[in-house]
Amino acid sequence: MAEQIFDRDVSQKIGKQIVLPLSRAIEISIKSLKIRFWRSIITVSSIILAIAFLAYILANTTMVRALKQGPEDDLQSLMHRQQELQNSPSGNAADELASLKQQIAQKKQVRDKLRVALQAEGGSDESEAADVVGAPQDRSAVGSFFSEMKATDYWLISLALLVCFVGIVNAMLMSVTERFREIGTMKCLGALDSFIVKLFLLESVFQGALGTALGIAVGLLLAVVRSWALYGRPVFTYMPWGGLLLCAVLAQAVGTLLSMIAAVFPARAAARMQPVEALRAEQ
Repeated sequence: MAEQIFDRDVSQKIGKQIVLPLSRAIEISIKSLKIRFWRSIITVSSIILAIAFLAYILANTTMVRALKQGPEDDLQSLMHRQQELQNSPSGNAADELASLKQQIAQKKQVRDKLRVALQAEGGSDESEAADVVGAPQDRSAVGSFFSEMKATDYWLISLALLVCFVGIVNAMLMSVTERFREIGTMKCLGALDSFIVKLFLLESVFQGALGTALGIAVGLLLAVVRSWALYGRPVFTYMPWGGLLLCAVLAQAVGTLLSMIAAVFPARAAARMQPVEALRAEQ
């Protein structure tokens, strides 16, 4: 009889467990970030540097691709129009042909200057220049990322992201260590393991999203300024806005996902903590 009463009481207690809403977890996470503001700044800084480097490499390769393709596309269009006028002369064909010849000459000058600048920076060579004219190219932004990037770029990006990943893991583990009593108190008051995991994942995602956004802005700005200093006004004439937008989206996804993955182990460590051990831990 006593066992039946005990089982009934236990089942009633389990049924009364309260699951806090996600909004409450977000509120606690934001307060925690404010309390540990300077540590958060250090973590965000590492994310900014890593994502800025990633965005810079992607944007630079995209703009170099556009500078290779843009003048050639314009020349092909003008020459095609010139050929149409020559095959079907009309009353105003002479004036338009003269204008086209002048535009073609200007475009060739721009193309030749860009080729020289690209070759000087290692962004093009004669075989690549010939390929642009003679063969169809992969002109998609995603294709430009992976076809133009060098092996050293892949290694440097991987190293930067790895350092960022380790920094986030270390910062989150230190946060768990500092918050032993807080975690133990929440668990004693009925917080579930899933709620503790949410807290740390949200903190890491907030830091990652903010740091990634700032890193993207820094990386894109540096890439545009450098390209303008090297290649001049044609950079803005042939600016691949769609490609740069895709660069930003890709970098944002990488930074946010990296921050979330890096917080998984610290969050699980915090959730597995026993309340008694957490409360008696020395601060």
